Amino acid sequence: MEYLEFELPIKELEDVLAEKDAAVKDLKKNISGALLGFTAEDLTVEQKNGKVYVSMSNQLMFKSGSYSVDQKGVDALSKLANVLKEQTDLDIV
Repeated sequence: MEYLEFELPIKELEDVLAEKDAAVKDLKKNISGALLGFTAEDLTVEQKNGKVYVSMSNQLMFKSGSYSVDQKGVDALSKLANVLKEQTDLDIV
């Protein structure tokens, strides 16, 4: 009888984890799609440990010797922001 008592909570946890994993995969797909015009040297989108990481190169973000964000960097950040603001069910850090 004790086994059956634990079976339902475990199934509920598995369902929650599966939903979270699907949401993270969907986020990665949406980010990758939005940033499709950029090269792999300019930025990367990776999924690790249930999180999506976006890395942008210095060359994409800044002209050499400048501290102002370049227009290409502004475009990339704008596209990323548009995808992220649609993700109301995920925590964005």
